[in-house]
Amino acid sequence: MELKTTHKEVHCKPITAITVNPLRREIITGSEDGSIKVWEAESGKTVQNLTRHQGWVTDLYFWQEAKLVVSASNDGLIITWSSSSIPHQVIKIGNPIYCVSWNSKREQIIIGLNKSVKAFNLVEGTSLSSPYLNEKCETVTHHTDIVKSIVCIESRVYTASFDRALIMYETSSYPSDHTLHVISAFRQAHAAAITCLTIIRDSESNTWQILSGSFDRSVKIWTQDIQLIHKIEGLSGTITSMCYIPLTKVLWVLSGQQEVSMFDPKSGENITEYVSAQKSNGSECSNNNKYQLLLLQYVPELQEVFCTTNRRTVMAWKYNSFAPISTLQCKHIPEGLAYTGKSPILIFTGDCEGRITKWEQLQLNNFMYSSDSFNLQDTSRTLQYSNLDVISSLNGPEKKSRSINKMFYVEDLDILVAAADDCNIYIWGFDEQAMNELRDSAPGGGDLFQTIEDDAVTNRVAGFTCKRILNKHSQSVTGVAVVPQESYLSSTHMISCGADRRLCLWNLQLGTLVGTYTDSSGSEAASEEVITDVAFAKSRREFAYSSADKLIYIRKFSTCVRSWNLLHVLQGHESEVSHVAWNDVCSMWVSGSDDCTLRTWAVNRHDYLDINTSVSDTQCPITALTCDVVNGAIIVGLQDVIRVYEGGTLKQVQTHTGHRDSVRGLMHVPERSQYISIAWDSSICIWNAYKPYNRQNNSPAPI
Repeated sequence: MELKTTHKEVHCKPITAITVNPLRREIITGSEDGSIKVWEAESGKTVQNLTRHQGWVTDLYFWQEAKLVVSASNDGLIITWSSSSIPHQVIKIGNPIYCVSWNSKREQIIIGLNKSVKAFNLVEGTSLSSPYLNEKCETVTHHTDIVKSIVCIESRVYTASFDRALIMYETSSYPSDHTLHVISAFRQAHAAAITCLTIIRDSESNTWQILSGSFDRSVKIWTQDIQLIHKIEGLSGTITSMCYIPLTKVLWVLSGQQEVSMFDPKSGENITEYVSAQKSNGSECSNNNKYQLLLLQYVPELQEVFCTTNRRTVMAWKYNSFAPISTLQCKHIPEGLAYTGKSPILIFTGDCEGRITKWEQLQLNNFMYSSDSFNLQDTSRTLQYSNLDVISSLNGPEKKSRSINKMFYVEDLDILVAAADDCNIYIWGFDEQAMNELRDSAPGGGDLFQTIEDDAVTNRVAGFTCKRILNKHSQSVTGVAVVPQESYLSSTHMISCGADRRLCLWNLQLGTLVGTYTDSSGSEAASEEVITDVAFAKSRREFAYSSADKLIYIRKFSTCVRSWNLLHVLQGHESEVSHVAWNDVCSMWVSGSDDCTLRTWAVNRHDYLDINTSVSDTQCPITALTCDVVNGAIIVGLQDVIRVYEGGTLKQVQTHTGHRDSVRGLMHVPERSQYISIAWDSSICIWNAYKPYNRQNNSPAPI
């Protein structure tokens, strides 16, 4: 959800009630001075000012079936309002009214008073097109204090009171019987007065849950028969309002603070740090102008959440399907990004300090992740016998930057490749030695671990360690491309490039250098300027590398570096080419540059004599680039914004916002239909992947 608008000083007195007319896109607010204002949600322009009440407006309800607004007040009046400023009907109760709701199943208006609940039926002969309420009502008195909240679903009515009781009523199906029958009552539902109720409905199973908030600073989740499921504690104050957002499956809770607390209702876990509503940049959110969020209203028809504050402000959040699903915070700025698709799916980040962090989604929900960080110095014991010179340099007085530039996970070898600023390539893997020790010390020997092996998570219960360091480059390693084992290859290989303009070929299974590219004159420089990136095209057995000399070089791959023949040079960029990638779905090379252009090079023939070039002006330098392996879309980082382009046309189809600094890495996780990004704001954002739509039936195109 993203903050869309903020309307300030809506009333002269504090706002006490809010509802929304989705049919006319109007917000209706009530105040302590008894006034009710109807105003346009978009512009904030006042449409109507309703002034019949003489006391606080305690509740407002938009009666959608009748297209009327129902207002309740402590002056003892219930008023129904039409689109005109004149009341449609006024019913005098004589006692303060605290809440109002509509039972659509039995066509009753239900109100809550002190110690009682009243149900009003339609006048016989009237219809919902022009309804009038029968002033003779049914009254039940099962509460002993103020009834503060009422929710209705199907034939059931749930009421909550300051007497701490939560009561469920069933309305009769007989036309002549309008009585509310008590089905269940939980007299001590909370440790203090209950302030609000809301409902979570599962339309697929036709079941629902009841949520209650209280002065005891807790939220409780109940079954439809009032059986406790979860208790959410630790909130900072009285629960003033709640709402459930079905689109994100997140529960919003207000407890007198400046921010919304967010929870996963299935697990009851607080997910605020992973999923947060975008904050306003205005003065309303400044530390010098403190405010409290008070009332929430979710409108499914508009996909918006409206919220009032104690400073007479109404804020509106709009659902954005392109917003992050979850946001993870790193301790240090991340620079490298990779993942493994094996179960369990793991995300890896490498930061500016050379640390590797492993992220794993928790089984509780889709928002929360656990993390483990691994420092190179802590694992150097595994390298000290075969890499004494390198280990000495790592721990010596001369400290080079170990910022991780690029990362790649090699599935068949179960290793992580990390290219760093200090000229080294680090090979990380799961600690098999620790796994064996754990296996030997486990009760029952290896039986337990045999089960784990069958589940393809053999050594992932153990730690992560740096197994090998590859050192050939003399300057920063800027890119790596893995060449998977195929019929023409006996093992998995890797091409690395660096600021030293070298291209190196490594045998990853042996951890050895196969060779370094040299030209006919014996020079190891593969370009005129620094090499910035490298990519491998598996279907063509070719690799391309980009350079600061504005060019992209394409060479034929071979395990003999002397056979890396130059096939073609792609020209067109006017500044440093920072990124290059192979789009296998569209059979094209993709490049991004500091000249603010994204280019595609579609190869129609094997000999590069027929290339279709497309150019898109991105208006700012490209900071990250990857391709969707399912539909061929191109995902680009442009400062703090991520754009998605169709691979064939370069038509922009999505824009993702959520980062606050430059995006430095992108990848596609097809197993979850997600994109993952890292940025200099020390965050990892997880997004829904682009799905092309079939224009004929307005549904995602088949893959």
